[in-house]
Amino acid sequence: MKKILIFILIMLLPNFMQCSEINNKTISDILTEQVISGKKYNPYTSMLLLAQLRISDKNEKSLIYQYNKEKNVTKKLFIANIFVKRLIGQYEKDFIQLFPAIQKKNNIISLTYNTEYVHIVSPLYDTLIVLAYDHEEALSKLFISLKYIQGGYYESLYDAVNKIYKLNPKYVEKVANKNNINLKTFLFKND
Repeated sequence: MKKILIFILIMLLPNFMQCSEINNKTISDILTEQVISGKKYNPYTSMLLLAQLRISDKNEKSLIYQYNKEKNVTKKLFIANIFVKRLIGQYEKDFIQLFPAIQKKNNIISLTYNTEYVHIVSPLYDTLIVLAYDHEEALSKLFISLKYIQGGYYESLYDAVNKIYKLNPKYVEKVANKNNINLKTFLFKND
């Protein structure tokens, strides 16, 4: 009986070792590994979650390395979102440039809906909205998006642009003029 018990323990030892290795990892570690591994899964969920978590220096370096070698523009955009949210480096301009100028089809909206991340508006749009307060190109992309989206997204982006307008009407008018947008069509009011 003792030999059988020892045999069972020896057989289970690798499973216990693996569990202890996993238990030493943070959620951020696991999500970072998923982003970098490139295995078949939805990396966008991992990237959206990472933007909300504390990231170790090691994970930050791994993500920067992945960002620099990444060829897929959408994945690069999602990684840049992590950096902007975490205030890592100077990635705001990269994020804005990578964000697609939406025309008819919105890849960001559909990708975010396919994640398990619960949201009203894609967290990437939330980042773009924050950046639109200071970056004309970000505000331009919000205006362009307003032409092509509907429903809750339209209402959320409209409200965001309207808030920016209330804070700085001349800035919004300047960007609208550069993009041949008639603000009267949006009925913005400076209360």
